[in-house]
Amino acid sequence: SGNTSDGIDINVSNSKIDITYSGTVLYTGTTTLIFNVWYHLAVVRNGASARTVYINGVQDGTFTNSVNITSKTFTNGLTPTDTSYFNGYISNVRIIKGTAAYDPTASTLTVPTAPLENISGTSLLTYMTNAGIYDQTAKNDLQTVGSAQVSTSQKKYGTGSLSFNGTSDYLVVPDSTSWAFGSGNFTIEA
Repeated sequence: SGNTSDGIDINVSNSKIDITYSGTVLYTGTTTLIFNVWYHLAVVRNGASARTVYINGVQDGTFTNSVNITSKTFTNGLTPTDTSYFNGYISNVRIIKGTAAYDPTASTLTVPTAPLENISGTSLLTYMTNAGIYDQTAKNDLQTVGSAQVSTSQKKYGTGSLSFNGTSDYLVVPDSTSWAFGSGNFTIEA
């Protein structure tokens, strides 16, 4: 997510995925998420305005919007527009600039069964291993705020996941041109 004028926010609201841009809701999911269950989420843009949201490999829905994403800020675990904190675990975040990792016209995609890979165009890839919270692409310095930390007791892949307490924890990546997608293709998944 970026700020209110040039970035997108991907949130869980009323147990469904919401995507907003500049304070406007672009997408409200159809799948009801259950607490304490791991989900694979992929938001894919390919082409001028095609957007597709996948949850656990199944197309949750599509929306059309040709916004120009110019934000250079990435925040994980906090919605900066209204300071809503995420309470739970996030593992294996990958952001790809310039490439849609999945076909947004497909009704399903193959959910990864191993940690995501550093493929062409990857701007951020976090594994949350015992070595700490670091970017596998070696392009970004991740900053933890509050008590955001690696949890080895809850994990989907590897040896850990990122733990947020729901009140004061989040992860920040300093400004980077990696987050300014412009009107080009992108993929964000976790």
